[in-house]
Amino acid sequence: MCLTRVGCFLSGCCFGTAWDGPWAVTFPSGTPAGQFQAEVHAAGLHPAQLYESLGGLVVLVLLLAVGRRLSPWNGLQFFFVIVLYSVLRFMVEFARHFEPGDMFGPLTHNQVVCVMLLAVFGYLGVRAMRAIPQTAPA
Repeated sequence: MCLTRVGCFLSGCCFGTAWDGPWAVTFPSGTPAGQFQAEVHAAGLHPAQLYESLGGLVVLVLLLAVGRRLSPWNGLQFFFVIVLYSVLRFMVEFARHFEPGDMFGPLTHNQVVCVMLLAVFGYLGVRAMRAIPQTAPA
């Protein structure tokens, strides 16, 4: 996850909304992000690709640090990847630029998918936790 979004950043796709904050990014005019930036006369854009890249790195570190130590059931790391990435992607979508047709009410299509994944994997996680045999105290 963290490497693919660096590629998006370098090519100027999957860009963020107009923003003039401290780490706003200016893209070359030949990129989709640069064209959008020129159209809206923005000083800079959110580096949404880098937000997701950094978040992917955090997910990796969490999985490596915690996932191997806490394994009450097989598939826990996969479960964490889906849940953590869904939360990450849901949050990053607020900084990304979308055309009106890409919205589903107040949310993007990607955010709707993230909510569905969280609901399904939340349910599956609760089921898996309940299925773990409880050991009686000695």
